[in-house]
Amino acid sequence: NRNGGQEGPIQVSDDGKLAAVGHMYQNGMVRVVDLEGGSQVSAVQPAQNAAVFGALSPKGETLATWGQHYNQGKGTPEDHQRIARTIQLWDAKEGKEKASLVSDIYQIATVRFSPDGARVAAGGNGVVQLWDVATGKLERRFAGRAGQGTQLVFSPDGRVLTAAGQDGCVQSWEVATGKRAGICEGPVMAVAGLRYRPDGQLLAWAANANALEI
Repeated sequence: NRNGGQEGPIQVSDDGKLAAVGHMYQNGMVRVVDLEGGSQVSAVQPAQNAAVFGALSPKGETLATWGQHYNQGKGTPEDHQRIARTIQLWDAKEGKEKASLVSDIYQIATVRFSPDGARVAAGGNGVVQLWDVATGKLERRFAGRAGQGTQLVFSPDGRVLTAAGQDGCVQSWEVATGKRAGICEGPVMAVAGLRYRPDGQLLAWAANANALEI
């Protein structure tokens, strides 16, 4: 580990070829790594000044970054709040910024791309939002329960977006209409992961090492 143990969470593109590697401490870079050869493809410096994270589109063309940001005495509180709520989209191969999306989420917990890479969703603090990647236009805002959005997953066909949070509740919405597609109550504890079966018929989630299915 060239960063002395400071590497953050790793997220792999759906095709398994690239990985986005975050950084857990101040002023870190998000790196895109070729998993086959082990070489670094690109590295970007997100706007946030604390821990930073990355997510890749399914085929690895686009990198989304977000992170934690603190007021260090420079700039206005409004500026710092805006940076904390920002998601940046980058060309994953060239490391060039393509768009900057400002969310309504005070602390972004997770970002995920749709299966076709055309949309990107972010969640946290009970808010889930969805943007068009090509235009940067906000398409939808889904209101969830308090603490909702720490986990996000699209159904395999991209038609449904599912979110979970701290209270064991899992909510789903139709992407095209914004209508609620389902809600399920699990044990009252933080959901640690969400996953659809490849045929999209069943959704499994994990909470404190217990797997549940609906």
